[in-house]
Amino acid sequence: YFVAWNTVSVGDGSHVVTAVARDASQMTVSTPVTVTVSNATTSAPSRVGQWSAVSNWPLVAIHATLLPDGRVLVWDGANEDGAAYVWNPSTNAFTAVPPPDLIFGAGHTLLADGRPFVAGGHVQPFVGIPDANVFTPSANGGVWSAAPPMAIARRYPTATLLPNGRVLVASGSIDCETCIAETPEIYDPTTNTWSLLPPGADLALPFYPHLFVLPDGRVIAAGAFQEAMETVVLDLDTGTWSMVDPTVLDAGSSAMFHPS
Repeated sequence: YFVAWNTVSVGDGSHVVTAVARDASQMTVSTPVTVTVSNATTSAPSRVGQWSAVSNWPLVAIHATLLPDGRVLVWDGANEDGAAYVWNPSTNAFTAVPPPDLIFGAGHTLLADGRPFVAGGHVQPFVGIPDANVFTPSANGGVWSAAPPMAIARRYPTATLLPNGRVLVASGSIDCETCIAETPEIYDPTTNTWSLLPPGADLALPFYPHLFVLPDGRVIAAGAFQEAMETVVLDLDTGTWSMVDPTVLDAGSSAMFHPS
């Protein structure tokens, strides 16, 4: 058997708990069990965590990617030329890893091997670049290497890792605020090549669409960075989009729950 016991009104320290089983003709008391109550420490940092003191960083971390070893690759805005660092939370140390391009406004994800993949970037407001870069972490920070450029320049695209290890890149402005890259591209790290999706996959998704891979392999666009949009799904096998929910959701944040 079990029982839930709210100890808020009970004093801290050791308490002896017993259970009684009875029917119409007999009663038995269980062996005593000692329970330690510690209400005073329910909010202790060791149990719920704690905030650190404010620390000074050498940048505004507009972009951040968690590396497999627990460090974080971060980079700054356009005025700082996308200055990039690797931050070690254990030591609060920052190691400069200057990127080869102005990667502010890029889309990024982790490749299947744990290396950050960065697509697109910034020339000036709403003017993107086609460049793609891969970051390989190391003990002293890491190194950047160039991947082949995309067919389309993109600023504010989304990069999403697919189950087969390839990367889907969608949306982003080309060279003006309303010049959205409608055709998604796929990067294959095995062949180090890009391919454009067929014309049926053309869709002017708002900047930084929230793209998630569904259990059946399709990709859902559940929202976007700033603009309201319907919920649509991309079938990569047919290269076509379909409506999931016509309800227009305003901009915001989203996250994928762990598969059940």
